[in-house]
Amino acid sequence: MADSQQAIYNAMQTSNTRYVYFLLAIAAASIAFAISQTNISALAFSQWPLGLAILLWAGSFFRDVATEYLIAVYFPPTSI
Repeated sequence: MADSQQAIYNAMQTSNTRYVYFLLAIAAASIAFAISQTNISALAFSQWPLGLAILLWAGSFFRDVATEYLIAVYFPPTSI
């Protein structure tokens, strides 16, 4: 019984980690896409909402990366 619980726990940990990295990849792709699409036009004050969105996306990305790192360091995977 304990082996099956451990297997389920490990599967959930792996699944959660993959999901977090998937979301981080989406955030990074969104930032890159927004920058690449606006690379052609000249920088103007009317683009401040786009700049704010990119800054918030980048902040979210780095916060999530830091959170993942801190969780991995201070709360390593353990057995049940």
